[in-house]
Amino acid sequence: VILINTRRGGTRPPKYNPSIANISPRGFNKAREFYTPRYDRAGISSPAADMRSTIYWNPNIKTYASGKSSFSYFNGDGPGTYKMIVEGINAKGELGRTVYRYEVEAGTDVFKAPVDHKNTVVSSLANFQKRLPAEKVYLHTDKPYYNLGDTLWFKSYLLNAANFTGSDRSGLLYVELVDDSTEVVRRISVPVSNGLGWAQIPLTDKIFHEGGYTLRAYTNWMQNFGSDYVFTRRLYLGKPSINTWLVKSNSTINNVNSQDQLEVKMQLKRSDNSPVGLKDVEVRIYEGDKYISKQELTTSQDGGLQFSSKLKEKADGRNIRVEISNKNKDDGNQLLQVPLRINRSQYIDLQFMPEGGHLVAGVPGLVGFKAIGEDGKGISVMGKIYDSSGAEAGTFTSLHNGMGSFEFTPRPDDSYTAKIMLPEQVDEVYKLPTVNREGTVLRVQNSVDSLKIHLAASNNAIDSLYYLIGTSRGKVYYSAAVDFSRTSINVSNKIFPTGIARFTLLKGIRPVNERIVFINHKDQLAAKIVADKGSYLKRDSIAVEIEVKDQSGIPVKGNFSLAVTDDSQVKPDSLNNLGISTSLLINSDLKGTVENPGYYLNGNDEQKAKALDNLMLTQGWTGHDWKEVFGPMATPKFLAEKEFKITGKVTNLVKKPIENAQVLISSQKPSFINTTLTDSKGTFLFKDLPQIDSGSFFIQARTAKGKALNFGEVSVERFQPAPVLATFRDQLLPWYVNSDVEQLNYVQQVAKKTKEEFLKQTGVALNEVKIVAKKIIKGSFNRNGPGNADLVFDEKDIKESGVMSLYELLKQKLSGIRVVQEDGFAALKMNNYMVVITIDGGGLPLIINDTTSVEELRSELEAIQIA
Repeated sequence: VILINTRRGGTRPPKYNPSIANISPRGFNKAREFYTPRYDRAGISSPAADMRSTIYWNPNIKTYASGKSSFSYFNGDGPGTYKMIVEGINAKGELGRTVYRYEVEAGTDVFKAPVDHKNTVVSSLANFQKRLPAEKVYLHTDKPYYNLGDTLWFKSYLLNAANFTGSDRSGLLYVELVDDSTEVVRRISVPVSNGLGWAQIPLTDKIFHEGGYTLRAYTNWMQNFGSDYVFTRRLYLGKPSINTWLVKSNSTINNVNSQDQLEVKMQLKRSDNSPVGLKDVEVRIYEGDKYISKQELTTSQDGGLQFSSKLKEKADGRNIRVEISNKNKDDGNQLLQVPLRINRSQYIDLQFMPEGGHLVAGVPGLVGFKAIGEDGKGISVMGKIYDSSGAEAGTFTSLHNGMGSFEFTPRPDDSYTAKIMLPEQVDEVYKLPTVNREGTVLRVQNSVDSLKIHLAASNNAIDSLYYLIGTSRGKVYYSAAVDFSRTSINVSNKIFPTGIARFTLLKGIRPVNERIVFINHKDQLAAKIVADKGSYLKRDSIAVEIEVKDQSGIPVKGNFSLAVTDDSQVKPDSLNNLGISTSLLINSDLKGTVENPGYYLNGNDEQKAKALDNLMLTQGWTGHDWKEVFGPMATPKFLAEKEFKITGKVTNLVKKPIENAQVLISSQKPSFINTTLTDSKGTFLFKDLPQIDSGSFFIQARTAKGKALNFGEVSVERFQPAPVLATFRDQLLPWYVNSDVEQLNYVQQVAKKTKEEFLKQTGVALNEVKIVAKKIIKGSFNRNGPGNADLVFDEKDIKESGVMSLYELLKQKLSGIRVVQEDGFAALKMNNYMVVITIDGGGLPLIINDTTSVEELRSELEAIQIA
């Protein structure tokens, strides 16, 4: 609001001052450049339909000796006749003018998205994106897999999900290694500046054990968007030794007397390729931790091992493993864990997903399907579709990784089923989705330059206003009211950035159809590496120049990370399954695990393009939920963290806040101490703390008068980590199972470094040697007597472990210990035994009752600090 007040009457005459002159300027106009949009830039959308009357204006066109000049511009959205007028004068004062007309056709091509920001849908999504902007993270690691004793080096790229620029919302990134018991073995916080950060995790055998792990990375803010936004990568940490037996494993399932029988064939060799022949071994078969059977066998002359076992009908084929141990110890203590890949055809999971979400009677549509084997991997299938009368209604054949699609027009009041013909002996009957009598169908055909969108509806389905919304990375790039009289709409894919675009047909504000497609402008940066020489010697100095350009060949500024590895020891990621483009463009936008995602971005053939579209048809996607977009604004549960800080509250005996209480914080390593006062709400805050990845802080509160706080409580806001998803059904092969040449060469190199020697298979057998020395900690208590503990960990061991709580120490040092639900009670067990913990001869300071859950008991154990 602008208020102008004038003084009426009673004014004094202006005072005369000869040194002042009043003048009203005529104004000065600075020439500005006429705005013209650029429609050749991917991902840049216009806020509204381009209906400009003046399409282009250039007051400074010059012709040179050739009499020619060139310029370019872009048409608007308005169809019809466009007129171009050129006029001017030359150096001789000669006048010139010409008029040129050309036609702009309307056609069915909508070159630019008519996004109307006044539209409720568009503005709601924009507001949602503004209040909850998503982040994405990618970790570039120096290698795709690791062994104990390695160091995991990484660089983090924390980006705004909307445009892949560095995020300035979060300043702390959490990086974790989680073992297959779903316990976090190591967590570090990495400072991030402008979206970039880097660190390392030493993989020492004092902290980590051999087995499968999940590398995770996320910010506190990312937890608002669910577990699908957490960066994850599965890896196996091996314990390489040239004396470990190598296993070639193959398993099949045969049906014997109407029961599944597991048939396993193995070949055992040493790392020097000699067979483990004529050795007595014990073979145990487990389903998870559940024992199934045991056999004592002898390997053949060539190291062969063959055995079988009956499987229960409900046995989990993704959680079966074999444990092999040697009976005589001339080959050392061999204990091999071999996960089995089991695929029973009767457990194929076949799902059908109509394009757009629904089958509508009488309306032609595309149906995607995905066949997943018992091992969780895609499996090739062929089959037929049948109607309710048993008549054949169609066929289907997978194209890649068990996925495919087929055209289908369902009939009204009919239902459909499918049967698999290949592989054979699949008796299961699979149901197709229910056929809707009325509804709409959304189809999208993705070509090189445009997206052809087909919209169809049954006769009685069009009873309100429909909108077609096209989004990518949470931002609207296309928005239009739908006219069902137009059967197809052409939308240029240039308006979307590279990545997954999501089309939604809304009935009012309710989504009725959705479809995702992948847009690939092939606009990734081109990096060129030039070395100073063509070949090098050992320990030679190498000078490298890196040049990075965009798709137009223009050099760009950027921030990059570089890893150099030895191909003879580290198997290269030839398909780019772990690359930044695969992670950010495919994995982070799709739910679940995408099998070999690099396949879809390598190459340019028609089959891969079709396979990629089948992936879009059949894989769930992440992103906004329309209910949240149109729903009331909710306060984010997890706040963005700019820096490491500690906050808490000081309360009295009746839980009321204590104002001006003195709070002290300190740590021993590094040496640090600081104090602050609580505010009126009893809250305290400590910032600018030393950056440590292990250890602990000591916090003490006193009253406002500086006296000891004998009653009340000091509470600290603790970090709530992202939930850990179970991975026991995603078994990773150990390094010694079906090993590749690179891994075996790595083992040889480790042996040279550590001077490990092969165990001699000949010689004089020594008598058994008993070790009688006992590790005793002075002043410690043992109910069985001093030195009679199986394992003893002193202060040095605990400090080297890098853990902060009792539970973390137990998990690290005692393999197999876990909190479980036993007979309705939460209990601590190790293998099949109950665990009792005493401290200084007494019990743990825990309050446990009949209602204590597994999570509560684990939290109680984690609250017992030892650092």
